[in-house]
Amino acid sequence: APPAYRGRLITATEILINVGVVLGYLSALLLDVRSIPEKWGWRIVTGLAALPAALVLGLSPLLPESPRWLAKQGRWDEVQAVLQQLYTNPVEIKALKKSIQDGIGEEQAEAGWGQLFCPSVVTRRMLIVGLGIAFFQQACGSEAMVYYSPSILEEYGIERVREQNRSVILIGFAKLLGAVLGGPFLDSAGRQTGVVVSTGVTVG
Repeated sequence: APPAYRGRLITATEILINVGVVLGYLSALLLDVRSIPEKWGWRIVTGLAALPAALVLGLSPLLPESPRWLAKQGRWDEVQAVLQQLYTNPVEIKALKKSIQDGIGEEQAEAGWGQLFCPSVVTRRMLIVGLGIAFFQQACGSEAMVYYSPSILEEYGIERVREQNRSVILIGFAKLLGAVLGGPFLDSAGRQTGVVVSTGVTVG
């Protein structure tokens, strides 16, 4: 991906996850519709989760094949054709082809399992950072707050189910806003600054 857009692309998955969370919260409002029988309300809400998957499955034939995968198969003519679909600048296409070639060469020279279990100093630092970020991303409790939002709100005195649903919708939108702002921030400030700032905000 072009360096100028990598931050946005990295956060795209998180944004889509949060969009799904918000839509899930919004679908719970159907439980309050009086014209829908109670025995069907939860079935409709649960069944709506299949719509995004069906949409992805239906549109998947329209997606171009991965240029990197095609290159691994030695199908460079198809690589060129896919890149021309995605980019119009010949110089950029040429640079991307070279980047793919270099990336494949680096993958072939990657360390094996021995290097993973008996890492060098540099590899050990990379493992600590990677595993540490993954651990603290979950240990900070953000996902637990999403899962147990109704119970937390009930402890704070919001006992009516309708009010709980409305409150968790606002929580979902706040989480989505943070994900949307994260991409441009990473592109402008850099990933290292982004990690430091987000860690400081979480601790604060």
